[in-house]
Amino acid sequence: MLKKSQLRKAQQIGILFPGCPPDEAAAIAEHTARRGSGRIGPDRGGPTAGEQALTLAVIAAVRHIHTDYDELLVGAFASGIPDLGSSKKHLRGFGR
Repeated sequence: MLKKSQLRKAQQIGILFPGCPPDEAAAIAEHTARRGSGRIGPDRGGPTAGEQALTLAVIAAVRHIHTDYDELLVGAFASGIPDLGSSKKHLRGFGR
């Protein structure tokens, strides 16, 4: 069950990324509040700062869940910088 602040963040993710499935928006919102998760933290600096932080959280989630980013990153040390094109493709599918 999401807390009120997490529910608001999930709703905002749905507005910012209309193609994002509601269950993924909820999982991203919940993850942002988890202590020690590398989370985005409390919203400071008004609505624009909150939108930017949520956008970054969605980008990170897409990168780690829907791509081979982690594997590519590990391989990057030996072969160069990972291609982030598949992250961009998934973000377009989320409506951004």
